[in-house]
Amino acid sequence: IRELPLGDKIMNNLSSPDTMAKLKSFSGTLLTGFLGGAGNLYVILFIAVFITVNPTVYKDGFISLLPKKAKSEGREILDEAAAELSKWIKGKLFAMVVVFVFTALGLWAIGTPMPLALALIAAILIYIPNFGPIISAIPAIIVALPMGNNVALMVAGLYVLIQFIESNFLTPLVQEKLVKIPPALIITAQVAMGFLTGILGLLLATPIVILLMIVLRKTYIEEETEEEEIDKENASTKKEG
Repeated sequence: IRELPLGDKIMNNLSSPDTMAKLKSFSGTLLTGFLGGAGNLYVILFIAVFITVNPTVYKDGFISLLPKKAKSEGREILDEAAAELSKWIKGKLFAMVVVFVFTALGLWAIGTPMPLALALIAAILIYIPNFGPIISAIPAIIVALPMGNNVALMVAGLYVLIQFIESNFLTPLVQEKLVKIPPALIITAQVAMGFLTGILGLLLATPIVILLMIVLRKTYIEEETEEEEIDKENASTKKEG
């Protein structure tokens, strides 16, 4: 970075005592939050592995806690939730593969070092909705800076283009085909969960929305629809009588 005129000025400003003190404080806070989030994520993944190995035990145990009238409905909700989350994971994996391939090819064509490693970072970070692609562009631009400003701008443009295609075409198309979730609802949930619980809430916002939509549809919307249909049938029967 120091080889560039602007980069040298930035590094000199960052090296000042006041800036270093602020950076140390910010880095400590950031590291603490990151370690806490990583620890929580590790626990969640560990629990997920146990549930995946033998899901029937946990499913039957949960259903056994429900009242008799709600057991069949609870089983339906769990089955549908498992199916929808499976579709969502498949869609995410498909998007990751597409982003990896296009990023690797683009970086290779530009001549950026380590195209496969940078493409892998970009593919993994798109799991973080909206913000992941922005984060993944930072290391790629830093790697491209020693090759000149033009190369760095080309890399930035490549990431912007891939982010635009992934956010506006690829992900909405996959969600429409596999899991029908309104995009505005997802963004709202991401902002709310990110504000309340940090990075972990941001990562889990979409699956939580899927679960809530299924529960609301099964326990409230469908029951309301059935009651309205019954009322209409009763009203028509009275008229005929």
